[in-house]
Amino acid sequence: EAESSLSNITLSPRQDALLGAINIPGSQDLWIWDLARGIKTRFTFQGVNNLGIWSPDGSEIIYRNALNGKISLVRKAANGSGVEQVLLSSNEAFTLSSWSPDGKQIVYVSFTFKGTDGFLHLHLMNTDGTGDKRIVTGVQFNQQPCFAPDGKSIVFSSIREGGVLKLYQSDLEGKSIQPLMKEGNLDQHDEWMLFLDATKFGVIC
Repeated sequence: EAESSLSNITLSPRQDALLGAINIPGSQDLWIWDLARGIKTRFTFQGVNNLGIWSPDGSEIIYRNALNGKISLVRKAANGSGVEQVLLSSNEAFTLSSWSPDGKQIVYVSFTFKGTDGFLHLHLMNTDGTGDKRIVTGVQFNQQPCFAPDGKSIVFSSIREGGVLKLYQSDLEGKSIQPLMKEGNLDQHDEWMLFLDATKFGVIC
């Protein structure tokens, strides 16, 4: 039997289930663990699937799927019922990041390349697949976006000032971008969390 590993683990908003990707050489699928019953259920079945995020009420999941040369964002009921909805399909790479507290929007990161250089841009999109717009761009790396708890802004990490990785806060139009750190001290692999006013944060690992 091929050796497997687990990645992209997230706890449901109800704290009763885990979502994670099981990696087996040649494939990757999302599974859901029912914590109360101790049951594991396969959630995806075609292509390479990862980066799943729960809706705020835990009833739905949006995840990234790679199949036949296309990368897609797919929305599906967390209980596996109903029909999957493809929100976005592209030849370009992107990562899924955060679901707004009101359940109406997601923020994701797209990649563009110029020669050997890559650039990361932040996008907002409605959870029905409409209204996709790039809100933070430029030659800087813009990554790890997360909705503030009130849903009115997005916090992200970037090297947009002097090549130093810091946290920034942007409105939902990308018109007002302010640094949240006086000095850069983040590592690109740091995980951080927001507190209720979105101006306090902590690096947790």
